[in-house]
Amino acid sequence: MEELGITILVTPELSLQELIERAVSHIAPFESGNKGIGGTMTSGEAKTPLIYSLKTALPNPFANNTTICYSIAKPGKVSLRVYGITGRFIKTLENGKKDAGIYNVRWDGCNNNNCKVAAGVYFTRLTSGDSAFVKKIIL
Repeated sequence: MEELGITILVTPELSLQELIERAVSHIAPFESGNKGIGGTMTSGEAKTPLIYSLKTALPNPFANNTTICYSIAKPGKVSLRVYGITGRFIKTLENGKKDAGIYNVRWDGCNNNNCKVAAGVYFTRLTSGDSAFVKKIIL
């Protein structure tokens, strides 16, 4: 079974009722080419996410490459990195400033030196603002 968790950024300006109303009225599928797998909450026409999220990579497990989908609610520094099961750093996929939005990043199973890594369990870690997320990937 695929894990499709969702995280909602709650700000002090939003009442619980406003948050629920926005959540219900702004759910839209990720634009990842994955036939609506996953989802995010957006703020109207511009499809600006109201949440920070890191989705499970697809396909997972993978052999050649996988797509990692994430969203950020506010412009800022984003870091998306891959780590081995022991916590050893493998590769930086994103590192820099991004506008609020929904992003897709491909990982080809290679490290920062462009060498293919061994089959096994890996983790993606997204940090942006005060948020951090980790998801498991199997190569």
